[in-house]
Formats: sequence, structure tokens, C-alpha cells
Amino acid sequence: MILDVPFQEALLRYGKERQRDNPVRYKTNVKYQLQRLLNHFGDMNLSDISHAVMRDWADAFLTKAKPATVLRELTTLRAILNKAPAKSS
Repeated sequence: MILDVPFQEALLRYGKERQRDNPVRYKTNVKYQLQRLLNHFGDMNLSDISHAVMRDWADAFLTKAKPATVLRELTTLRAILNKAPAKSS
């Protein structure tokens, strides 16, 4: 189970890691993906982001972007969620 961590905090941690690993790609692509995700999910906690929330966001985003773009950003969103600290049971 994911801790009740603000999405913005997890996104910033992920962004710093991506920037450190590949600064050129971060500057040209990743920072724009992260900004779009922050614009939508920025006021939420990670525990609030369910499959239904992700599906609704993807459906809305598909009206503005190509399917491949939506899949890339969903992959980034999943990576942010997967790298979040987990609550031990």
C-alpha cells in the first residue's frame, strides 16, 4: 500500500533522479511530461490515484494527444507511483 505522500513530492524525487541519470533527455522531454502530470495530479496524494483516476485522466488526455504520448505519460506516472515509499503491512 502506498503512503499518503503528496504527488508533487514524489514527482520531484522522480524528476531529480531522471535528471541525474540522463540530463539531456530530461531537458528535452521528461520535464514537460512531469509538468503535465503535475498540472493534473499536483493537488492529490499518491493514495488518491487509483486505476479509475488514471483511466479518466488518460481518456481526457487522448482527446488532446496521440495514443503513444498518453502511453508514455502513463508509464511515467506508474514509475512515480512504483518508486513511492510503501506502507509496511
